[in-house]
Amino acid sequence: MLDNTKERLKRACVFVFFDEDGIADRCIDYYLKALHDVTERIIIVSNSKINADTRALFQTHTDEIIVRDNVGYDIYAWKTGLEHIGFDNLKDYDEIILANDSVFGPIYPLRDMFDVMTPKNLDFWGVTKHPQHDEDFTEKNTHGYLPEHIQSYFTVFSKSLLGTRDFADLWNTLPPINNLQDAIGIYETAVTKYFADRGFIYGVYADATEIYSNFKDNTILLPLTLAKKYKSPFVKVKLFSRDQHEFSMAEEVAALPAYIIGHTNYDIGLIYEKALRKFEQYDLFKALDLTYVMSDQYTTKEQHHLKSALILHCYFEDLFEEDLDFAKTMPVDTDIYITTISNSKKDSIEKVFSQLPNLVEVRVLPNRGRSESALIVGMKDVIDTHDVVCFYKEKKSVQDKEPSSIRSWSNKIANNLMASSEYVHNVISCFEDNPYIGMLSPSPPIGGRMVEFSGQLDWSEKNAENVIKLAKEIGLKTKITIENPPLCPLGGSFWFRSVALKKLFDYGLTYDDFPEEPIETDFTILHAIERIYPFVAQDAGYFPAYVYNSSDAAKELATHQLYMRTFNCWANKRGIHTYNYLTLINMMNESPINERLLHHIWRVIIKVIKKITRPFRRR
Repeated sequence: MLDNTKERLKRACVFVFFDEDGIADRCIDYYLKALHDVTERIIIVSNSKINADTRALFQTHTDEIIVRDNVGYDIYAWKTGLEHIGFDNLKDYDEIILANDSVFGPIYPLRDMFDVMTPKNLDFWGVTKHPQHDEDFTEKNTHGYLPEHIQSYFTVFSKSLLGTRDFADLWNTLPPINNLQDAIGIYETAVTKYFADRGFIYGVYADATEIYSNFKDNTILLPLTLAKKYKSPFVKVKLFSRDQHEFSMAEEVAALPAYIIGHTNYDIGLIYEKALRKFEQYDLFKALDLTYVMSDQYTTKEQHHLKSALILHCYFEDLFEEDLDFAKTMPVDTDIYITTISNSKKDSIEKVFSQLPNLVEVRVLPNRGRSESALIVGMKDVIDTHDVVCFYKEKKSVQDKEPSSIRSWSNKIANNLMASSEYVHNVISCFEDNPYIGMLSPSPPIGGRMVEFSGQLDWSEKNAENVIKLAKEIGLKTKITIENPPLCPLGGSFWFRSVALKKLFDYGLTYDDFPEEPIETDFTILHAIERIYPFVAQDAGYFPAYVYNSSDAAKELATHQLYMRTFNCWANKRGIHTYNYLTLINMMNESPINERLLHHIWRVIIKVIKKITRPFRRR
């Protein structure tokens, strides 16, 4: 029996890398270091160009770096690496590892896994496997179905297989692989059966056969179970870029980071940094449940190491007393800054706020750009000298036909920013305890006519265009698409970590960049700024998130339940079976296309009719 030590067991690893920007994040460095613990040779095959920093990082691990075009996906990259070693030389190794960068980890030492698997004397093995599926959705598997198979992100081939003609023939007879369906059908779902049919024995380390369910990928659906119960050392990267809710509430994905932090030595920042760089924030929001609910009655911490500030933009004199009540929730060591537009308003504000024990400063700023310019231009020096800031502007509309809706929205914003002194302490503690949180905002308004903000007015094609344009000017690299909404503070009030928005404050906007009054009700730079905040935070390496006090969270949950029940009843009466989430979503996504098509056809018909009847109308 082979002893699982670097000295006694000779291993080589072919590691496949791909990144459209050529960037290797810290998680790649960690993975390669972990591989050094169990192997003596690493060949890195990159299916994309790599930048200078990435090449330098790779060179700390190996001199064998191959950069190629992404032809044939990982399968042909592994083949390239095996050819680099030489098929005739493979028999010189006890094991060959084929791995790729589609996973985070290892969250547990790789040596622990090899200590378990090496004594089993298997011909080949992996970490996890996929159950058999009777239908071949790829239409590329020669068996007509998808056999049980080892998932290819980490596979180990032993000496008993490496020197055989069967192993060489597999690679030498590979057909072209032109797309993902080819990669799954031709290689991943076929290679396990290919060797098993030839008498070779295989197994997996995290064998979760007992929890297989309906051909669902447990690395995606049950990552916490695999890590906790089966000690799987890897976490799939795509966990953080796909909508888990088509299958479940995705509770395992959201709970996974806390388990990794509490039960492993793996730095959760390795996951967060790559996820923030690569994925859209709304996908991260869904995957990680980026909503924080905090008590408005109890707190466990009243002393903070972060220096905080409250910035109030005050305009309506009848709301100054209410503004004072909000300011009273701040800790006594929180500095309070108030912006307004006239000296008369300043005098009134100073009189109202004189009773506070805090440092209070009132600034009169130009009435151009409203609260957005007041924050970004007029308060930049304050941002630079404080760690976390609560920015609040009064919400009132004298023209609105339904003032109760605006009032409800205003209450929601204020209550979820400054519900009580206990709540404010909890919010500041959240920034201290979660170093990757950059923003905490009230979620979009809901209730009455305000329900349209969720999914309609939170984003729009014109606002999206303006945000993308501004992001390019600022130099953001964050992914922004109109399909996914921003996690922005609609209403303009929110908590934020100063360093998370530094790029926006340093951009150098002036009052001249803002329109003069009267300002349009939408699609201005003010509305673009309101929506760009979370993308600036993500670009800086921080998550934007929603925040609720416990009382408002209960109210909102009840409202959502009401709306969901109303929708389901409406749909079911019309024969739309809402129990199938994925089918429902596909149907809803198709509907606008059909409506647009019908509208286009109708316009064409009208034009034809007008053209035909034109001679008669002239008479």
